Amino acid sequence: MKIRFASEHFQKYKQGTLHVVILISLFSILTFQVMAQEKIVQTAGRTQLGEFAPEFAHLNDDILFGEVWSRNDLLSLRDRSLVTLTSLISQGITDSSLGFHLQEAKKSGITRTEISEIITHIAFYAGWPKAWAAFRQAKEVWAEETSADDAKARFQREMIFPIGEPNTAYAKYFTGNSYLARISDEQVPIANVTFEPGCRNNWHIHHATKGGGQMLIGVAGRGWYQEEGKPAQEILPGTVIHIPAGVKHWHGAAIDSWFAHLAFEISGENASNEWLEPVTDEEYGNIEVNMNSMQSNHKILVAYFSATGVTARAAQKVAEATGGEVYAITPAKPYTDADLDWRDKQSRSSVEMKDQKARPALGGKRLDVSEYDVVFIGYPIWWDQAPRIINTFIESHDLKGKTVIPFATSGGSTISGSAATLKRTYPALEWKEGRLLNRADEKTVRTWIDILGY
Repeated sequence: MKIRFASEHFQKYKQGTLHVVILISLFSILTFQVMAQEKIVQTAGRTQLGEFAPEFAHLNDDILFGEVWSRNDLLSLRDRSLVTLTSLISQGITDSSLGFHLQEAKKSGITRTEISEIITHIAFYAGWPKAWAAFRQAKEVWAEETSADDAKARFQREMIFPIGEPNTAYAKYFTGNSYLARISDEQVPIANVTFEPGCRNNWHIHHATKGGGQMLIGVAGRGWYQEEGKPAQEILPGTVIHIPAGVKHWHGAAIDSWFAHLAFEISGENASNEWLEPVTDEEYGNIEVNMNSMQSNHKILVAYFSATGVTARAAQKVAEATGGEVYAITPAKPYTDADLDWRDKQSRSSVEMKDQKARPALGGKRLDVSEYDVVFIGYPIWWDQAPRIINTFIESHDLKGKTVIPFATSGGSTISGSAATLKRTYPALEWKEGRLLNRADEKTVRTWIDILGY
């Protein structure tokens, strides 16, 4: 009886859910059309091994990436990145392939906090040394997020008021990220508003039929206040801004500085706040350009070595962002394609990179660096290091007392290894954190330069 009852119950269940199954099936078919595979295009195999190992290049580019990685409708790119990173780190692989997959993991949405937790977890199963090696590359890939977190912590130490929580309630009225901390809700409402570099609120008006308006007091960092039709005013710690009711205005941080001010709400009758259009990049940029032209005292040199033109393009973007002068580091004997063949152990570049004492002679015009106080040095990464001609350049010019900032381009390596070697080789120089500028656009370069303070 129990068996027959179960069978009948199952038949009723099937009949009762038939329409649901059909609907789900139809929905799945329709959804499948929307969730089409994202085709992954990879050319690294053919670029590096096309002639030497064409079948391997085919398997790498067309099968591994073109088919397996492209099945992201079955397993997302994010999850495939996690699986791949776990495998590479567990095997102790820390070459350019790990750097590439860390970059891909970041593109797929894995955050700095998540990659830190992932590698920490792997450490307990794969070993501490392997995790240390992976962290060195991950730190470079997520450098922007790390820099932002560190900058926020440093800024908090500059002021006695808290930064507060992300200002989500008013985020739609801000360009960039802001934070809000309520200081007082009694007698006079007071809030501490913190702006990340470049953040500002929209044009707005405080309305009131009597009284009303707002008062700002600069607490830390540097910012701007501007009324419509008037020049912008710089706000520094201690600056007091009185904003009458009915005046269209905006306020926010300078492009190169965090900024915080106290906002006092002035009581009034029928008080309200009207949010208007955002401050455009052009409006905001004009203020910074005018200010920079008056205050910039830095004389900047952008020196670079480029074998194929990639680093030259990155150097030009750095020069445009800093207003610096460009200087090409040229070898007395130019490199040929054969010289640059990394597969040939006897090629000129291979021989030079094996010899730590190699110093290729410089060509081109003689450079006087005495007039510069900031020197950017750009180079392609060879064998995870700066080409030896960079050593020649540094040792041929007196860079003591100047700020030296490396930047690089690479097909797979991060800048961390080469930058660390340069700092270790020339400890007397004042080094700043470098940056890998692979395919970097003007905005990315500008953001980095702003973080540096130039």
